[in-house]
Amino acid sequence: MNVHLEDGSVRSFSMASAPAGSQLDFHVRRVPGGNFTDRRLAQLRAGDRLDITLPLGAFHYRSADYRPLIMAATGTGLAPMRGILQSLMDDPDCPPVALYWGMRDEADLYLDEEIRSWGDRLYDFQYVPVLSRPGPGWTGRRGYVQQAVVQDFGSLEEHALYLCGSPAMIRDARQLFLAHGASAAHIYTDSFSFAHDLAGEPAAA
Repeated sequence: MNVHLEDGSVRSFSMASAPAGSQLDFHVRRVPGGNFTDRRLAQLRAGDRLDITLPLGAFHYRSADYRPLIMAATGTGLAPMRGILQSLMDDPDCPPVALYWGMRDEADLYLDEEIRSWGDRLYDFQYVPVLSRPGPGWTGRRGYVQQAVVQDFGSLEEHALYLCGSPAMIRDARQLFLAHGASAAHIYTDSFSFAHDLAGEPAAA
């Protein structure tokens, strides 16, 4: 979805809900001082009008692949993954799914509890949160999602890979996965850029 602001600028967000029903969910990262996420969004109330364009892009589930899924997301790149997985819940044809979600620290895992419940409704579901700057008490995976994927899978030649995050992550993950046998025809990506750069790292505004 593209949100058109009064100054002529545009903000883009991926849908985090299945393409059904009358309600759409989005994951929006608030940036202090951000023209949309901090100012405009905070002022919105039910019934207010937003000028938007729906939908854009081609990041969706390819059911014809018939391959196990590996999903690697960073930050709010989780949003389209959630939409895809919601559409597969309780589906008898759901393939095995491994979801890797990269964040900085434990506090950033804003949907952790919900994701852990998905295993009850998805066939053979594996969830691996990966933190780049975890606290001393973190006992889970450390580093970056693309590295965690290749550590867990000896070969990627039989998988469909869905990647969503910053352009740098997408680029690095694609190169790494191809080097580990992934089929270029079965790598699907949703790369997003950012309106602001916060503390040296990107953030949607």
